[in-house]
Amino acid sequence: MRISIIIPTYNASRYIRQTIESVLNQTVSEWELVVVDDGSSDNTVQIVEEYCNKDARVRLVMQKNAGVGAARNLGFHSTSPNTAYIAFLDHDDIWPLHTLETLASALDKNASVLAVHGDARYIDKTGRPIKPGEMEAISRRRRAIVDSKVVDWPVNANTTFAVMATCPCIQTPGQVLIRRETLKSVGLFDEFAVLPDVDMWLRISVQGDFAYVPNVVVDYRIHDSNESRKERAMANALMHVRQRFILSPALSPEQRTIAKLGLRCWLNDFGTKRLHWAKDALRTGAMVLAARQLYHAGRCYAYSLSIALNRRYSK
Repeated sequence: MRISIIIPTYNASRYIRQTIESVLNQTVSEWELVVVDDGSSDNTVQIVEEYCNKDARVRLVMQKNAGVGAARNLGFHSTSPNTAYIAFLDHDDIWPLHTLETLASALDKNASVLAVHGDARYIDKTGRPIKPGEMEAISRRRRAIVDSKVVDWPVNANTTFAVMATCPCIQTPGQVLIRRETLKSVGLFDEFAVLPDVDMWLRISVQGDFAYVPNVVVDYRIHDSNESRKERAMANALMHVRQRFILSPALSPEQRTIAKLGLRCWLNDFGTKRLHWAKDALRTGAMVLAARQLYHAGRCYAYSLSIALNRRYSK
């Protein structure tokens, strides 16, 4: 086996078949799949067991409900120690046919990088593509802090610490393939982190680069119509992770400076997005929501200014 794949599941009976099938259909066949059930109360376990009985490469591990970070860590510990590459795929996302071939080839060709990532695209709850080009643009819009300025990053360049500290270009773990040795070096997922996957990508970037392939490698599923509220919650969580990251003792003084400038860039962008949300709310007559978004936009800009004035993270 060459690649170990970990899928954490929790009450995933509606989607887990499609996710596992997308692994079985890969053009690369030298893999093992460890599905970790995180205490499901539906028939997820029974569905996964069907695949275990059909294909010896698929295995099921079970734990009491402990969260996605703990499930991913248990999955890693349950893999063969001889595989070179590790992938984490969420239980409702889907891989296109060539995902593993594309990502593994990039790692094979670039021995200096610690991991590789590609692009993602949106699908709806039925698996149909939606919002064409929107998520791909988020993945491809890589920017970095260079000489204290924000610059667009070349498409053929690796994703460096300066990029990861500036923009969230990885939205879901299914975009990433990691060297096993990388995980041994940086450690596994922080089970108490707000966004354990984002925390992981940042920690990896401290030690080295990601290769980048400008190809869609995962279909990211949207479940309901209330995505704007989810986006706001995700952005708040992302800010928390980035604030915590700046204070990490693993950062050099230069890296801490870049991380602070990257957070400022992100805060300014998020403040602008909040203003757009306020305008949308005003158009629909949602005055309270509009006022709330204006308030939070102001907080983003004020926070960014306080970092510039060295009133925060002066460590």
